[in-house]
Amino acid sequence: IGVLTTMAAFAPIIFVGGSFDGFTRAIGIVVILCLMFSLIESKLILPAHLVGLKFGEQSKGVIGAITGYQRSIVSFKDVILWQPI
Repeated sequence: IGVLTTMAAFAPIIFVGGSFDGFTRAIGIVVILCLMFSLIESKLILPAHLVGLKFGEQSKGVIGAITGYQRSIVSFKDVILWQPI
């Protein structure tokens, strides 16, 4: 509902006239298109990708290497940003 509300909020910007007519119309159209494609991605495409994901198993090959790299970056970040209370 939040995405649709934001799209509705940017819709009037498309119809604003004046000296910045082209600029405001472009911003409104781009924001609405980005939100629309994001909504489509989150509701249709992402669930299709998650169907094949196996939770709890170790990844192998290139995906395993990328996952290991991401985990090492996260643990490094946690060490660097750790602050005593």
